[in-house]
Amino acid sequence: MKRLIATSIVIGSVCALAYGLVIELNDPARAQDAKAQAGTSADLPPAKPGECYARLWVPASYEDQSESVQVREASERIETIPARYEWRTEKIVIQEEGEKLIPVPAKYKKVAEKVLIKEASETIKVIPAKYEMRTEKVAIKEGGEKLISIPAKYDMVEEKVLVKAGYTTWKKGKGAYQRVDNATGEIMCLVEVPPVYKTMRKRVLVSPATTKTVAIKPTYKTVRKRVLVEPARVVRKEIPAEYRTISKIVLSEPATTKSVAMPAKYQTIRKYVMVEPPSSRTIEIPAENRDITRKVKIADGSMQWKAILCETNANRSTIASIQQALRKNDFKVARTGRLDARTMAALEEFQRKEGLTAGQLTMETLDALGVSH
Repeated sequence: MKRLIATSIVIGSVCALAYGLVIELNDPARAQDAKAQAGTSADLPPAKPGECYARLWVPASYEDQSESVQVREASERIETIPARYEWRTEKIVIQEEGEKLIPVPAKYKKVAEKVLIKEASETIKVIPAKYEMRTEKVAIKEGGEKLISIPAKYDMVEEKVLVKAGYTTWKKGKGAYQRVDNATGEIMCLVEVPPVYKTMRKRVLVSPATTKTVAIKPTYKTVRKRVLVEPARVVRKEIPAEYRTISKIVLSEPATTKSVAMPAKYQTIRKYVMVEPPSSRTIEIPAENRDITRKVKIADGSMQWKAILCETNANRSTIASIQQALRKNDFKVARTGRLDARTMAALEEFQRKEGLTAGQLTMETLDALGVSH
């Protein structure tokens, strides 16, 4: 067994030197690095007779992480409460109070006298008060104001969100046709994979909600009203005395007037009166968030020794079983028992699909296909 292990180490060293020559021919700048890698054949894992190992690039490991992203900022909405009115009754004067003069006639008596038959007297003429109907505007609905709500204005903006960070990875380079037994002579190129962004639309507040005050004019009603223009008065007219030698009528009680009070007249009207002024209240609108998922690297890629299927431990039956397993996974390959280019292309596609190390026929690939080894 020691002899087999030593033979494997020597084969690995020779392959590493061949790999260095290929690099030196194609890229002299990397020749030194290839020579340094050739020395890694000494760190091969403990092997059993018939086992083959290849130094392969194991890609970085990633996991999905959720993150909350704000898509709409917090804002506020102003709700207006209109003024409250109610109908009320009110008494208004339609005729002011005043007074009315009523004439009281004089009282006479007859007196027998030879000369004077009628003493001098006077007549009283009562001129009544003058009224006229006038119109007057009466407020039946007081003026006020109301608040008009002006909604907030928003704008949609776009924002780039990092979904997957950029990274570097090893990819196989171009070289001569590679057979299955050149496990340690791979050609690898380090390439940079750019980060992946996702454009999200975001609703942003441009101007907050507010209110505007609008004046409400009062409402008037025109009523007719009887108004005193000229008060009542008395016009007196003198009557001279009459003399005759006959009986005379003598004034026993002079004529006069009597004042009678006239009460004011009222009318009950209905008025629309504001009992509660308009107001407003502010309603808070919370921010809106959205959960997104991005891939985060949890382990860097590295070069590792992997057990592979080579000409030492492979046969036509094993290759045919691999081809049959690929056919079950919907890969179009023929069951020839030979590891041809189409079979290798299908294997690499299967490895990438399952997240396995690609480029060689590793034992973990056989386990994933369900092929015994």
